[in-house]
Amino acid sequence: LHSGEYSWTTPGHHRPFSRVTGFAELRVAPTRSYRMQHRQKQLLIAILTYLIGSLLFSVWTYWHSHRDKLNTVDQKLTIAAEATADLLGDDYHAGTHETNVQSAEQELATITLLNQFVEDIDVEYVYTLILLEDAIHFLSASLKPDELAAGEPVYLEPYPDADNSIVRAFDSGQVQFAEYTDQWGTFRSIFLPKQAKDGRAYVV
Repeated sequence: LHSGEYSWTTPGHHRPFSRVTGFAELRVAPTRSYRMQHRQKQLLIAILTYLIGSLLFSVWTYWHSHRDKLNTVDQKLTIAAEATADLLGDDYHAGTHETNVQSAEQELATITLLNQFVEDIDVEYVYTLILLEDAIHFLSASLKPDELAAGEPVYLEPYPDADNSIVRAFDSGQVQFAEYTDQWGTFRSIFLPKQAKDGRAYVV
């Protein structure tokens, strides 16, 4: 025993001595079982870290890929909407009201024009809409062959299941993109506000 402070020695043994308590501290080496458990825990943590990282990377990659595809689709829709307005001309939507009558020949000519354009640009439909007495109506539209053969009317026909984004386009004057379902199917669409020659608002 040296000064009763730090250590005491017996033959063949040396144990650290607690200055505070005066008791010897026994240090035991980790067992093999403990070391294995520790390594297994480290391996499990590494595997979980890898899986979480892979999942986050996959989500990030999908999100960017989906966003890029939407951007491409939206650019195509914008071009189609602008071109539709140009095809119909400045006078087509001017002065429209409920008593207007369009002859069958005029309506068929408009449908044929838009059908050809839809085929060329490869979109599902193009159409234009106006707001009459707080209700949305078609003024023009392309038609599928079976719809055309059935003689479905277009001019001033109501659009009862119009998406809310169409109303927002009329109210705000700002372009709207939307994914929605109506009686014709499920689509991603653009609703582009325009103004006719006489100042009447319409949406492509």
